[in-house]
Amino acid sequence: MISQPIPNPLYPVVVSAGVVLAGAIALMFLPALIQLDGMDGGFAITFGALFLAISALVTLLVFWRNAVLLDRVIAGTHLLAHWTYEPGEWAQYLDSERQEQIDEKLPLVFIVACWALLIGGGFWLFDPEAGFIVFLVMVGLIILVSLLAYGLPWLRFKRDRHRLGEVWIASSAIYFRGNFVHWGELGLRLEQVSLRPASENQAPCLCFELSYPSQAGEQTYNLRIPIPRRHRAVAYDLFEHFSQTTIQDSPPA
Repeated sequence: MISQPIPNPLYPVVVSAGVVLAGAIALMFLPALIQLDGMDGGFAITFGALFLAISALVTLLVFWRNAVLLDRVIAGTHLLAHWTYEPGEWAQYLDSERQEQIDEKLPLVFIVACWALLIGGGFWLFDPEAGFIVFLVMVGLIILVSLLAYGLPWLRFKRDRHRLGEVWIASSAIYFRGNFVHWGELGLRLEQVSLRPASENQAPCLCFELSYPSQAGEQTYNLRIPIPRRHRAVAYDLFEHFSQTTIQDSPPA
């Protein structure tokens, strides 16, 4: 399947990481150039620059790899479907997806807020002067978590309302809403694909359940792809394809 080429949004990240890497390498040699003694801050600058350089290098390699893979997907390599959405379909999806994400994150924000208020209130109760500062810090933590949980996604949804709704679905990758997901590398796995039927306010969706390793153990998240009205039959074929793929990739019992 051949897809119409679009600008690859990952290359600017690669370029930015390269600039940071070059700057960090230059910063590593700065103490020697200005003859700054190590005990006067030279060692701190060098090791800080080294850490920054390693981080930038890892970012550059990961995003460069993903950018190359995304180029192939956009060009049609192993592409299974490229869907675009009518404005009404896209707006309906964004509204329902935003509400669904709010409902999913609400318990976590509530738990963080309860613990923060409990800890801050306890400090304030036993030490009114210093504890009040701790209480304010906990309130600030609640505000920060709320902004990360709701503020950033709100900005993203606002941005998405002004862009063309489309998705690329390949045999082992999806490009949707500016995000590129490629399973089979770096521990990211496709666990299963389900077909969620339409409801009153939601279009039918292909739901991709993905898992990835983390310090807290294996984590999962769902990527919901709305199905355009004119592609319902194709979506069922994709569901059958990925169902067979995940069954074949499952480890033996």
